[in-house]
Amino acid sequence: MWICLIHNETDASVDFQLCQDLGLILSVVSLIYLLVCFPLGLCYNVLLVVVNLSNKVSMTMPDVYFVNMAIAGLVLNLVVPMELLDATFTRWNAWEYNDEVHITLLILFNISSLVIMYSTTLLSLDYYIERALPRTYMSSVYNTKHVCGFIWGGAVLTSFSSLLFYVCNHISTKMVECSKMQNKEAADAIMMFIGYAVPAVAVLYAFVLILRIRKESTPLDQDSARLGPSI
Repeated sequence: MWICLIHNETDASVDFQLCQDLGLILSVVSLIYLLVCFPLGLCYNVLLVVVNLSNKVSMTMPDVYFVNMAIAGLVLNLVVPMELLDATFTRWNAWEYNDEVHITLLILFNISSLVIMYSTTLLSLDYYIERALPRTYMSSVYNTKHVCGFIWGGAVLTSFSSLLFYVCNHISTKMVECSKMQNKEAADAIMMFIGYAVPAVAVLYAFVLILRIRKESTPLDQDSARLGPSI
């Protein structure tokens, strides 16, 4: 991960020294994450999943989104330490893995990140709908399984193009078909646009609409105030 550490160690230039210092700083940050953030995130996500799944009857749609984010967070809690303990990321050489394990970790990381992004987007949009139409129940409440399938399935499909390019880039010497699919930058750009940029814009747009609703009363609120009997 730390590209500057790949430089020749015999290079005594200022740039190499800065790269060495940066690598040391990042290694310290990684150690702090493993000692502090990792156990806290693991406990929080486990408690969130256990509490919500033990009370399925009382779960609301926001709870479903938070459970999906917690499950994805648990996957990230398992993947990130394995990456950080590798020699490529830090100065430690706790363990090494082959390309197959690296690709598997990459798949889990991409899918989990996209699940968190999609859950946040849908949570923002559903909250806006609930604020705009307080008397209208969200249709997604009655289709929890379909929503979960959409979130995880969409994450898998979105990351598929980038993962396909990545896999082909490793086995292109054995497959002629994959030799034409080595533009990994294009695949990463597609995944970043569809998986992160578009949902981020949707979240920002939902926040703008929510703030606008806070300043203005909705038509349904006006109707209910006008038709409501005074006691």
